[in-house]
Amino acid sequence: KRILAYQRRLMVPGIEEEANVPSVGGKTLHGRWAVDPENLVLDYVELEQRLGRIIPDITCKAWPSDGGEVFWPFLIEVTVTNNIDDERLTRIRATGDAALEIDLSLAGGRVTRAELQRLVVDEIATKRWLHHPTAERQRTALIAALTEQAAQEHAELRAREQAIEERRRRVLEAPVADLASEYLNAVSALLDAGAAEDPDGEQPAAAKTAELDARERVADAADKLAIRGYREAADENLIGYHGILAKLLSIRRGRPVGYLAENVMGVLNAIRNLGPPSNSTASLYLIAVRAYGPQLPPDHWFEQWAAKVKTSLRRREDTYRRDPAYDRLLSLLFPEMAAGLKKEAATARPERLRHTDSPHVGWRERLPERRRAGFLSDQPAAHQNQGRLIDTRPGDWWLKGRDLEAWKKANPETARAWFGAPPAPDD
Repeated sequence: KRILAYQRRLMVPGIEEEANVPSVGGKTLHGRWAVDPENLVLDYVELEQRLGRIIPDITCKAWPSDGGEVFWPFLIEVTVTNNIDDERLTRIRATGDAALEIDLSLAGGRVTRAELQRLVVDEIATKRWLHHPTAERQRTALIAALTEQAAQEHAELRAREQAIEERRRRVLEAPVADLASEYLNAVSALLDAGAAEDPDGEQPAAAKTAELDARERVADAADKLAIRGYREAADENLIGYHGILAKLLSIRRGRPVGYLAENVMGVLNAIRNLGPPSNSTASLYLIAVRAYGPQLPPDHWFEQWAAKVKTSLRRREDTYRRDPAYDRLLSLLFPEMAAGLKKEAATARPERLRHTDSPHVGWRERLPERRRAGFLSDQPAAHQNQGRLIDTRPGDWWLKGRDLEAWKKANPETARAWFGAPPAPDD
């Protein structure tokens, strides 16, 4: 006690407070406040002065040597064998003042005066905070801030849920033919932008921008059709480049859609040369040719190929038997084809033959694998009610520019862990 009265300084250990608050989706928000070990200057040091219901070993005024919060009174308890019990600790904390314990029992036996001075003044291993008013305030502030953030996240979740429900209501009320038209227009824009080339064989900048735009429109339109029960609208086989819709749209519009071919005949020729497993969709394009009657130059190969496909289907051979999974959606998208699809439904390949592990299905007879188009997952999906990305291209591994800054603002704790504290305003 006399050492502290004479030295008028001591090192104190650091202290930290953590808080956890549950948020949406099982997520837990975490906050932390900490102060490193620091040297305190002591003044007005008094020994064993009564302070309400307690008589601290030392009462003084204390503040960090490099400036900071002033503790007055600052209470110091020195223990050797008389450990601080719970009742005494409660009385100390009830004062609301900063209180520190120096536990010399941790010194491990007899020490010299010089060693004792080092333990009391400079060592922090023998010290612990009994009460730190700033830490209490910081913990309260952390909990309040995290609680407010959790409430905001809950409100945002509720707002998103309401927006999703409202969007779903509007989709269910909209004429399904309008949704089909929106979907086909978006797919057509996507395919044309993806196939655009300049004289050097590169995609023009305007086409790249249009393609990104169209991807979001396709994601939105496909989700709307899914709400109306057409989940297959998101299949890669349909909306992928050179997929089923690219071919059907080319025939319907009388020009290549998503193809670099000179005319529809070039698209049909590409279809003829695909081979298995794409043979299973050949009948779709023959139905489309009958339904839309595109202008085709006289060319005997097309009639011969069409006759070959029809003959195979009449014989119920597997080569050109199609997957009927898309018939319902295609009848909506291309109503002029509905009668032909229904008429040839008997020639469709049974659903069970899609399973490639069947011992009765050879590789030439397998249908194209069905899967969701991968690029849809990279979009700010409409059903999630998210804002559009500004500086980040779909498929990028990291957010960029304004998108990254918006994420940092929305996730301050995680951003601080990744990137450190933001610079001060004057930096």
